[in-house]
Amino acid sequence: MEKKLKILLKHWMEHNETHMDEYKRWAKIMEEEGRKDVAEALYEAIEYVKKVQEAFSKAKGLVGGDG
Repeated sequence: MEKKLKILLKHWMEHNETHMDEYKRWAKIMEEEGRKDVAEALYEAIEYVKKVQEAFSKAKGLVGGDG
């Protein structure tokens, strides 16, 4: 089961990176549109995803790292 989890954690982390890139892109668009309130909410979401990434990285390390 740990082997499968390592693979899943790697996948989830890569998937989250893709999402964060898209959140950043949209935050910049919203800033350009004058919607700093929306941009700030998206930047806040990015911070939460970074915390999730840290937790996934910790879990990955605990099950042996290199999935």
